[in-house]
Amino acid sequence: MAVEGAAHLVLADGVVPLRPAEAVFEAMLAGWERQQRARLLATSTIRTRVDLVRRFAMFTGMSPWEWLPGDVEDWATELLSAPNTLTRSTVRNYLNQIAMFCDYITDTRYGWAERCLEYFGTHPVQICHEDNMPSHSAPYEGRPEVRALTRRELQDFFDYADEQVVRIRAAGQKGWVPAFRDATVFKVLYGWGLRRREAAQLDLADFSRNPEAPEFGRYGACYVRFGKAVKGSPPRRRTVLTVWEWHLNGSPLQPGTASRARAELAATSRFLTHLRRRGRTLANCRQADLDAWLASSRLANSTRVFWSWAIKTRNMPFLEAPPESAGSRPSSLPTTIDGHKHDAC
Repeated sequence: MAVEGAAHLVLADGVVPLRPAEAVFEAMLAGWERQQRARLLATSTIRTRVDLVRRFAMFTGMSPWEWLPGDVEDWATELLSAPNTLTRSTVRNYLNQIAMFCDYITDTRYGWAERCLEYFGTHPVQICHEDNMPSHSAPYEGRPEVRALTRRELQDFFDYADEQVVRIRAAGQKGWVPAFRDATVFKVLYGWGLRRREAAQLDLADFSRNPEAPEFGRYGACYVRFGKAVKGSPPRRRTVLTVWEWHLNGSPLQPGTASRARAELAATSRFLTHLRRRGRTLANCRQADLDAWLASSRLANSTRVFWSWAIKTRNMPFLEAPPESAGSRPSSLPTTIDGHKHDAC
């Protein structure tokens, strides 16, 4: 019974190729592709492995039935040499893929040894063994000089991402909406511990309530539909429970706060439009510009949080504003831009 990837399925019987070495090598790669597709591996994985085998063949300058264990050792030395030194985990992954290809062409079920004996008088062997293959003995192989961000550094990163939104919008340039999207994605990645592809495939419907944590509202759980797959399997699904209480000025998130925060963002956008119409930006805003906004707009009080943040971060010069009238601002709204932005995101 023929197995997928067998030699006779990709090499015609009774036909002598014009260039036997080239034809047999290409047939081996085609058969290996078919064998991996039968295992339901991803097309990108298959193409990467095939390209790596081609790269190794170019390095040796020989065909697979001529490879020797020393060729693997020489290649590993080349990969670990300066100036383009690869990490140990990458080199181990490369060598493992060469070993898998050798397992395939030396497996008697596929018949490649017989074809090579027929055409070349020799046959391929497994050139990777325990004495020239690196072992995976440590659970973590990252570079020791790379550490996790501290909470202060992480907050600075999030603040910088948020500041780009304000800077682009204040300059009257396009791109502030994608910048706001990116700033939000960074927080989602960190808040729910998602991979890039998992976050890219998220939809609003993937957030739901958690009956065990009603304080998080409709964001109590995040349903990941495109988790990392096991070999030959579709993407795995998993549920990530929300564990952080997003606080606004020390007060737990209350119903309706998000809508008020979005209203403040809208008012801030109108304030920036007001500056642009007067030929100003946030950086060169003058007292007269602020006074005109306070006198003409009923949304003036809704932008006070933004002003305080912009002045504090030196994105806006220090300007005087009359004190806010009592009762004009709901007590549950944040008084700092950090909480305001977290809630809006």
